[in-house]
Amino acid sequence: MMKPTREYLVDQYIQLSSCLYPSMAIKWGIDRQELFIFSEDNLHRVMAEYKKLLGLAELLEEGSQKPIQSLTRTLKLRIFELEELQSWRTPVFYIQHSLRTISLLGRTYEAVFSADIRSDLLAAYIRSLQPFYAAAVRNLSEASVTKLDCILGLRQLEEELKQILLMAGGLSLPDGTVEMLKQEAEKFRAYLISRQEESITFMRGIGEERFRTYIALESGIRMDFQRFLKDMETEMDEYDCTTDISRNAAGERSKVLSLEAQLEHVFHAGKALMEADTEEFLQHVATADMKDLKYKQPGRLAYLRSYLLKEKAVKGALIYDPAKLNDFSMTLGLVHEIFPGHHYSKFVQSRENMIESTVMDNLIIEEGWAKYCEYSLSHFILQDADLIAEFRQGLRKSLLLAISTVLIHSCGYSFNQAADRLAGYCEGRESASRLRSICLQAYSAPIESISYALGFAAVRAGLKKHEHITDDDFLDLFRNGEKLYEDITSS
Repeated sequence: MMKPTREYLVDQYIQLSSCLYPSMAIKWGIDRQELFIFSEDNLHRVMAEYKKLLGLAELLEEGSQKPIQSLTRTLKLRIFELEELQSWRTPVFYIQHSLRTISLLGRTYEAVFSADIRSDLLAAYIRSLQPFYAAAVRNLSEASVTKLDCILGLRQLEEELKQILLMAGGLSLPDGTVEMLKQEAEKFRAYLISRQEESITFMRGIGEERFRTYIALESGIRMDFQRFLKDMETEMDEYDCTTDISRNAAGERSKVLSLEAQLEHVFHAGKALMEADTEEFLQHVATADMKDLKYKQPGRLAYLRSYLLKEKAVKGALIYDPAKLNDFSMTLGLVHEIFPGHHYSKFVQSRENMIESTVMDNLIIEEGWAKYCEYSLSHFILQDADLIAEFRQGLRKSLLLAISTVLIHSCGYSFNQAADRLAGYCEGRESASRLRSICLQAYSAPIESISYALGFAAVRAGLKKHEHITDDDFLDLFRNGEKLYEDITSS
């Protein structure tokens, strides 16, 4: 029997994952006409297929040169999510893979920059809701669901339903489609309310060993949580920002530069950190004002990428709200999101392997790299006191998020215990409601919440001996997560 190629295994991973998670199919441009039904038989079948692919991938990658994205680690992550985390036993999981998947039809790069939303797919997914939620109720009825999980599920259900109804208002759909959507969402909402009332346990963290494995599979980094917690506390002292951005300096530069002028400024400054070809790199950067979007985008800046597998070049966009930005936040936002941050990161990875850089990711290193770019340009290249102050404000939130994530998911802290400990670091500079919001984010999205501070620490340690970074130096960050951890603990 001929040994399967890496390209074949990656293609099999794409086909299996796009069937299991139609949200991936939407992003990748694969036509799936129904939601995946998470029945016991279907779950066992998918896990068996992932394990079969893993066995083949391990044989293929053994002794070979490290790729920038590890197929074996990605497959192990998918298996871990289903078998160990059992994310399919939480309400939010079913909202994400039903209503949030449907609303994604209006939130992709292609939907933002064209008038086309697949009304046929939207209608097909809505027709899948009845069997989808029937399986969800069976699974959740056998699970120990916490009150907070129900609260989060209900909150996301309301948000996504509003988005879909807004999107559906401009589409030509078969009669009864919208009513079917409302009815199925309301039935699941009623079920979650009843489970919330019945539940005795308020919340449940992932647990130290499982969280350590989760991070390792996401990034390659193997955690010492107590060491990391101490490091984050030290960082809090070092980067604690007790003063706001200079009012005088802000007054002198109160007129925000045009986006084009800012991007040119950032591009020339960023080339001191990494060299880039402006013609090749910037030709696929688009922009969009948040007020013009068909959906609600939180924050003031975001990066949106096209994930279509048929694309031959990385297409990305800066989504921004000019009313919420000043010169300093715009500058760091462009550094983080466009160059040398996320867009350039994807551009460099795509030259190694376009398909793999699209379907496999490393959120912790990605966010760490973008944060490192902010740090380098503000502190060493531009050496601007106001940019440094802006960076420190952002880093402070990242540190609080990372600390609360470790406290909740590794140390077993309750929600109130974690918020109280954060309050001790802040000495009254943060409101109780803001600290609770940080803890809620840490609980509901642990990898994203820890990614900024952990990734920044890892990337900074991995690049501490480099003054000018080459593409190979950058790609090694993705290949050598284990080495980054050694650098952190020995620094």
